[in-house]
Amino acid sequence: ITLMASKIIFALAVLVVVRKVAAVVINHVIHVAVLDSYLGKQEIREERWSQFEILKNQQFECRRLALNKSGIHYDAFAIEHETTKGNGQWVIMAGGNGWIGEFALEEHVPQFKDLGFNVLYVNGAAVGDSSGFPTSYSMGAGQEAGLQFLEKVINAEKILLYGTSLGGGAQAE
Repeated sequence: ITLMASKIIFALAVLVVVRKVAAVVINHVIHVAVLDSYLGKQEIREERWSQFEILKNQQFECRRLALNKSGIHYDAFAIEHETTKGNGQWVIMAGGNGWIGEFALEEHVPQFKDLGFNVLYVNGAAVGDSSGFPTSYSMGAGQEAGLQFLEKVINAEKILLYGTSLGGGAQAE
């Protein structure tokens, strides 16, 4: 019986490893932003500062944050407007399949400002300057890290979750 149990345990361990590797490979293929991030790190960094400068000229304050969850470093941005700063209202944005935060800020941040919200954008695992591998868990963990930051550090009073496509799935995770 012990020989049979050890074979079953070994087979289960192999299955878990194969599942994890397959999930990472599949997510690299379907999550376009991960591939774009590998290919264009410098372009992404330049776009970040360009977006921050554009928003700064519109009276936004942009801060780059390092959030950590389960050993993964998540690259994030906290953006407040002079009219919404300190009001306790925040939205956590999670972009869709091809979204890299640096390319979405200028388009979406002013819309949330008009609704009275500050914005926290968290790049998923392996997107932008975030580390890790894109798995269902790591995508959800990045959003959870953002939520914990707003609750514990900022003491946000009202938090809205905004996710499009894959970002909505990350927030549900």
